[in-house]
Amino acid sequence: MRLVQKGRIIMAVVFDWLNDTNLVISNVTETIYSNPASTTTFIPSIFLHNTHTSAVVVTLYCVPDNAGVAGTAGAGNQFFKQSLATLEEYVINDHTLILSDTADTIQAVAATDAVVNIFISGAKLT
Repeated sequence: MRLVQKGRIIMAVVFDWLNDTNLVISNVTETIYSNPASTTTFIPSIFLHNTHTSAVVVTLYCVPDNAGVAGTAGAGNQFFKQSLATLEEYVINDHTLILSDTADTIQAVAATDAVVNIFISGAKLT
């Protein structure tokens, strides 16, 4: 969708999956989504799916940039930590995350490597 003012495009809104649709969470904290330059990203939903044969603890962070590069995940920017049961699907949609600076990130870590899928949906305003 594009917003137009007097015949010129003033911004574009793109609704999409914001991360690779085959992404699994590592057992080392990693960036799942990084906000592009000149973009505000709205994230209303994050989908998690544990494919493992046992429960797995997943932790998610909304990390502000550090002078234009990815910041460090920590207790102060953690917004989700929960154990997902075997084959459990979980949707986080109780609040919208807003990333407005270049290199604001969503970072994640799981107790077991490569068994929890993550899908982030949202809109990018450019």
